Amino acid sequence: MDQHQIRTDSALKFSWFFLFYLLHIAFCIFAAIAPPIVFHGNSLTGILAAIGLFSDHVLVGGCN
Repeated sequence: MDQHQIRTDSALKFSWFFLFYLLHIAFCIFAAIAPPIVFHGNSLTGILAAIGLFSDHVLVGGCN
């Protein structure tokens, strides 16, 4: 391998890492918000599910 091939291989490895890192961050944001698109708000925990729970039940979080 010459220097150009080594640099290209390193750049490809970094690009794959960066791509999967961005996918991971996007999933974390999606899971934190948990919009009712895929699981209808039942499977993922998130802000929207918590707001729905608090609006449905007045005593949630206030017991004892």
